[in-house]
Amino acid sequence: MKHFSTRIWGLLLVSLVLFSMNAVSAAKQKRPRFAPPSQYGSGYVNVVEYLMMDDPRQAAEILLKEAAMAHVDVDRPGASEPHDEIRLPSGTFVPREDDDRFMRWVNAEIAAGRADEDTVCLVKMRRVPSIRELADIMKSGVRVYKDIQYYTYISRVPLAVAQMLRNNPLVEWIGFFSSDSKVLAGSSLVEGLPVTVHSLVQDSDELRSDLSRAGAKVDRYRESIGRGATDFEYTITIDPSRINQVTSLWWVYLVYQDQGVFHGGLRDSRALGITRFTLLRSLVHWVGTRIPFRAGLICVLEHGRARAFHKFIIITMILLFTHDSAIRWEEVQGALQEGPCSKIYTRS
Repeated sequence: MKHFSTRIWGLLLVSLVLFSMNAVSAAKQKRPRFAPPSQYGSGYVNVVEYLMMDDPRQAAEILLKEAAMAHVDVDRPGASEPHDEIRLPSGTFVPREDDDRFMRWVNAEIAAGRADEDTVCLVKMRRVPSIRELADIMKSGVRVYKDIQYYTYISRVPLAVAQMLRNNPLVEWIGFFSSDSKVLAGSSLVEGLPVTVHSLVQDSDELRSDLSRAGAKVDRYRESIGRGATDFEYTITIDPSRINQVTSLWWVYLVYQDQGVFHGGLRDSRALGITRFTLLRSLVHWVGTRIPFRAGLICVLEHGRARAFHKFIIITMILLFTHDSAIRWEEVQGALQEGPCSKIYTRS
């Protein structure tokens, strides 16, 4: 009875923390994209919201105007610790500054009469640009979508301004963002399991049509727009042999699949997704089955990406309900096919 009461109190604590943190997260998403200084803190601009605007030139003007209204120092440079490498989903590499393959391709395209076209590519900076430096790049028509480590920006660059951008002293290298660099390193797709696709832009009928033509069925879409980061994520079902048709889409920047057996803790944030509903339902199920206190923790693997607070809650439950932190998920494919919360895995 004592152990049962402990589980009930643990369930209530976990529920309270989960809903509280979600409320805080929702409140943060409602914040305006800029605000002047106040008694609660200094002024700020949420740069990622300007990057989401369709017209980069107009976005640059609005960014500078609202940064001035927020009393933000637009000339303050960002981080500048030396980092030569670029961390792509497929792995890490160090670009050579004298690698001119991309620029030779650009020149060939312009010579062929395609100067008015653009391309999605990687632009590596020598450091994080200041707001003014970023706005100046946007004024040239460059659409900056997303930053990746280190100081690298996935961007849509008009071919006509590519050479001018490459000559910018802040720019260290410009290169191709190839399809094979979008698949998470070590990820091999298994037929029957959902696939996660991360997009550079928000959901639209056009993007869903792209996925449909590639042979994919959209099961779910999720987005998060916070201060300093955005995340637009599709969950799809597709024949693994056709995944190249998805990675070839210009707006796709990351593809992976949750699968396998994990032992010894939460190893990879991309490999584990536990929703609030799944956690609570699993706990209720667990309390009802009266599994002995020494049993291992107890959650269902569901497709998706774990947030930091999900991992915090899982670790909290481990400490509350178990004597060791070993977790083992087995028969993942079967569990996913049967649906979330269909199986509870334990380890005595």
